Amino acid sequence: MQENTTIITATASVILQHENKIMLVQENKIQSKNLWNLPGGRFEKHESVSDCAIREALEETGYDVELTALLGMYKYVTYKKYDLIRFVFLAKIISEQKKYWIHEIKAHRWLSIEEINQLKDEELLAANSIRTIMNDLQSGKIFPLEAVKWC
Repeated sequence: MQENTTIITATASVILQHENKIMLVQENKIQSKNLWNLPGGRFEKHESVSDCAIREALEETGYDVELTALLGMYKYVTYKKYDLIRFVFLAKIISEQKKYWIHEIKAHRWLSIEEINQLKDEELLAANSIRTIMNDLQSGKIFPLEAVKWC
């Protein structure tokens, strides 16, 4: 592989809202232990963007969800120094909470945008990304689900 080759990883995340609060999950993985993040994760082989978001929401929160809109796509450099593209969807909960993956998720927390913005950067996974996402959420600009195509 050439030195200037860039490896890009893609993930899908969801924003679950309830009573003006957003669910964050506390990571339990070695590399991101105790950090707060939006529910989400990497794609599985041949998985669509929307299927990834729905699956990850169930695995990390225990909720079945329905995607309602695309908030945006965000590119940033991870702590491991690789490029990551994150698709962020708004979603509504369509079932009672079930079992979630406790080996990956330590805890859940419902926080207002203001409370999320008050968290220290050291408490968030990809703090700049989370803060940008919260700013975009507050702006009210969203895209239809059809904005993301799976070919």
